[in-house]
Formats: sequence, structure tokens, C-alpha cells
Amino acid sequence: MSNNKIISDFESNKSLLEELQPRVKTLIEILSKENDIEVHDVQARVKEKSSLKKKIEEK
Repeated sequence: MSNNKIISDFESNKSLLEELQPRVKTLIEILSKENDIEVHDVQARVKEKSSLKKKIEEK
């Protein structure tokens, strides 16, 4: 997949990613507790476009 396609897909789906972010965080917290995995803190965020672009260009 090209870098431009990755960025384009990200931009197209950013609102969905932001909507899913708290759900994924909650799911990880629940699964951790159910499996007796001690976790200090679970954090979640949607990466900024500029950060994503920099990361994929480095790879």
C-alpha cells in the first residue's frame, strides 16, 4: 500500500477512529480485568495525520 493511500484512508476514516477510540479502550480494560492482567493505566488516542505521515515515511 502506498504512503498516499494510507494517508487518504486515514483521513477518510478519522471520525470513525475517533468514535471507536473510547470503545477500544474500554474493551482492553475489560479484557485485562477478566484475564487477571494488572494494568496501571490504559490510554488511547487517534494519531495525528502529521505524526502518521512521518512514521510511514521513516519505514
